[in-house]
Amino acid sequence: MPTDVLAIYCSPRTGGNSDTLLDEALSALKEARPDICITAHRLYDKKIGPCTACEECFDSGVCTINDDFPELFEKMMSADIVLFASPIYFMGPPAPLKAFIDRCLCGYSSKIRSKRRPKKKRVGAIFLTAGAPDHSMFRGTISIMKALLWSLDIRYKGEVLAGNMDKKKAIRGHPRIMSKARKLALGLLSQK
Repeated sequence: MPTDVLAIYCSPRTGGNSDTLLDEALSALKEARPDICITAHRLYDKKIGPCTACEECFDSGVCTINDDFPELFEKMMSADIVLFASPIYFMGPPAPLKAFIDRCLCGYSSKIRSKRRPKKKRVGAIFLTAGAPDHSMFRGTISIMKALLWSLDIRYKGEVLAGNMDKKKAIRGHPRIMSKARKLALGLLSQK
């Protein structure tokens, strides 16, 4: 049975360090399971506005803002594996990712209203890069991403962190980190 994977690239820089980490993870998945179905999206290519706190999703469970969010959100909710790759901006996620996360309130409000848990077991992981070498730079984003996945009943299965990545293509000089990306991705197949 094929597995549906949603990969969300959150960097404005196509082919940058966080993209490369996610590409490595997706390659590992494809090699292990040629029948796997991978759908990839770049957040910077989407028009996703910020949450306006209208609270309409509290009643309907649906975000009423008309942009690219609903389509991507539906893909995330139907995927078996959800992967995010992002650089760190000022110790947090870049603005398009934060806007996407905030808009996911519709999923959490729907979960609260229905009081049901999904039957489908879904897992997720994150791949983060930062310019600073200190891993404390990742804490805020890890916390936010864990909260997002928890609120949508996607079991958080880990992260790959790469600091000291200010230079373009710096990640390619770190085979151990690339190997961690492959290992984490392959582990998700057995945890579904």
